[in-house]
Amino acid sequence: MSSFARSDSVAALVHTAVERFGKLGIMVNNSGIGHGNRSLPNVTEEQFDRIFAVNVKSIYHSAIPCVRVFRRQAACNSLPDPTTLKSERFSRRTD
Repeated sequence: MSSFARSDSVAALVHTAVERFGKLGIMVNNSGIGHGNRSLPNVTEEQFDRIFAVNVKSIYHSAIPCVRVFRRQAACNSLPDPTTLKSERFSRRTD
């Protein structure tokens, strides 16, 4: 199982998908966790850090390897992010 809170784990997931299917057509950022049925004062800082890592940093961690693959494929692919209701499209770039 992949942890979207860790960049190496997401990069491995993307690599495995490309190896298995030959290309990457889309990556949907749709991971998220909550704090259960606890009120905010009962959420520890460690729990909050984990929630932030999965819900926020995972967007960054998954976008980086996907954009690299999309650019190598020289195709216009999609990286939708349901949390922002916005979709980014990528084309081959040199930077």
